Amino acid sequence: MTRCCHVERSRDAEKTQHLENLKILIIRFSSIGDIVLTTPVIRCLKKQVSDCEIHFIVKKAFLPVVAHNPHIAKIHVMESNVRECLPDLRKENFDYVIDLHIIFALPK
Repeated sequence: MTRCCHVERSRDAEKTQHLENLKILIIRFSSIGDIVLTTPVIRCLKKQVSDCEIHFIVKKAFLPVVAHNPHIAKIHVMESNVRECLPDLRKENFDYVIDLHIIFALPK
């Protein structure tokens, strides 16, 4: 089952023991600057949960931005719509999904 989370930093091994062997999907489809700004998130996540498997989903045009990131185990590429990737994403059975693409609009 996929669930959203906030992983807090912990130095206590017992508290982080449940974070072993996780499969995590990071979502950021577009906007080159915003994709670049996800790099620290990926790096810190891998540092805190070193044996996790990080996947990333991005639009094809922005693939070169993340293609050589050593912390990403697999990149899912969408041509135009995320629905085209859903069957493959569901097969991955992610433990956590981190959606960095959500756009919050404040009412005027």
